[in-house]
Amino acid sequence: MRPAAFLALLLTAAPGPAPGEPPPPEPVVALPSSAEEGRTVAVVPGGLVRWAGEGLVRCGDARETWTPVGGACLYPVDLGQPEGALGVFREGPAGAETATIRVLPAPYAEESLEVDPRKVKLSAKDRARVKRERAQVVPLFSLRTNPSFSLPLAPPLADAPPARNFGTRRTFNDEPRSAHGGADYRARTGTPVLAAEEGLVLLAAHHFFAGKSVYFYNVWGII
Repeated sequence: MRPAAFLALLLTAAPGPAPGEPPPPEPVVALPSSAEEGRTVAVVPGGLVRWAGEGLVRCGDARETWTPVGGACLYPVDLGQPEGALGVFREGPAGAETATIRVLPAPYAEESLEVDPRKVKLSAKDRARVKRERAQVVPLFSLRTNPSFSLPLAPPLADAPPARNFGTRRTFNDEPRSAHGGADYRARTGTPVLAAEEGLVLLAAHHFFAGKSVYFYNVWGII
């Protein structure tokens, strides 16, 4: 599963927004189980569509297929997915059924940050480091096995505060950068960070952009 889906499931288990902050977009929406109710649903980029049904055997979209989880097909929508329509399908006792996911405009906030200029205008040495780190990380997101996890995923802290900044569009020193694909949690230094599910740590490293990072594999994707 793409990272957006796991993050959406994690955010559903998190507390609501802090006082004075706007509520986050609904990260998980359901497709009606019967055709009479319609087979089109709208979701924000970075969200997840859940299509429940009995006896499902396969789910998919134009790019790949996968196995249902917990009696439902789960369709992640990438955070960078542009506005428009996506076709999905599922297979079960009724045969193949199709539906449409309508991707809404990205509703996330914009943030302008002043950072160390060396993080924006990279030296030759830093560019080489970033290239090496990317070569380590990118292949991890291609790993696939049969899904095996329970929902909802657990929060990363025993007493998790509201998650912050998911999807924020950022500029560093007035230069546009990609949207923030993680959720930020405030905690004191030394606070234990918990795994969202059982799995295997594939990589723990200190990266140029991400800082101290742990890539955790839960047999269907990276968290």
